[in-house]
Amino acid sequence: MSPSDLSARLEDNVKILESARDFRGPFVLEINGIKTIVSRAQFLEFYIDVAIEELWGLKETVEVS
Repeated sequence: MSPSDLSARLEDNVKILESARDFRGPFVLEINGIKTIVSRAQFLEFYIDVAIEELWGLKETVEVS
């Protein structure tokens, strides 16, 4: 993975977390085509979990390179 690709993926994660942090609701998650109203805490937890998974994937990619 090139440094610019890594930078772009990290920037995407930052933008996702910033938008989740700044979003004021209503908090709706769509998973497998099913929309569910959730609490702000559940909404933030979901996006934090997504970012964690992505960061672990980036770490593995960097280690292999």
